[in-house]
Amino acid sequence: MKGFFYRQLIIDVSEKKFCFENLDKNIVRSTLGGKGLATHLMLENSPSGVDPLGPDNPLIIMPGPLTGTRAPLCGRHTLVARSPLTGLLGESNAGGFVGA
Repeated sequence: MKGFFYRQLIIDVSEKKFCFENLDKNIVRSTLGGKGLATHLMLENSPSGVDPLGPDNPLIIMPGPLTGTRAPLCGRHTLVARSPLTGLLGESNAGGFVGA
């Protein structure tokens, strides 16, 4: 798994600030990136009972583990956040060049 940088970009749009944080290599390896890692980060960073439409609900955009490789049809990315409908995990997956 030499394609991972084990870093995440955190953007705070209300404060207009950003920073990079390191990811735990064991978490990245066990979730394989993509939806698994995005789900883990959402559950870790979204407190129970947070308003799904509030500013404390993180929106996580995560490329798939094979995005940017020569593997066919693998340019996928996932968006994960707390769902306003259920209050639980909301997830969407799409393809194209956004992930790369």
